[in-house]
Amino acid sequence: MLRVVPELIRDGRYVRPALGVEVDEQINRQLVSATGVEGVFLLRVLPGSAADRAGLKGADVRREGILPGDVVTAVGGKPVDSVARLLARLDERKVGERVTLEVRRGEEKRSVEVELQAGN
Repeated sequence: MLRVVPELIRDGRYVRPALGVEVDEQINRQLVSATGVEGVFLLRVLPGSAADRAGLKGADVRREGILPGDVVTAVGGKPVDSVARLLARLDERKVGERVTLEVRRGEEKRSVEVELQAGN
């Protein structure tokens, strides 16, 4: 909020830093409950997005069911436990800034660096 108002005054608009992914709070809560994995499940990674360039993967929908993709567990070392918290952590940053995400893919945990893009 403290960064948004000056940008609105200066530029007449606010450009939200983004990863280029699709997430959903309700679906995320269900997945966290079903799997016991805390974080934000990436439902879709938009082609050509910052997340795509960083190698992040969204869920894979198959006839047999949905295979979860990457789960973001922290942004810049700060934990993420909901979609709202993920968006708040990104709002602490600027478009073009590089940020390290802690990501879980299956049982594997890793750090991924992403250059934030302009969102809407």
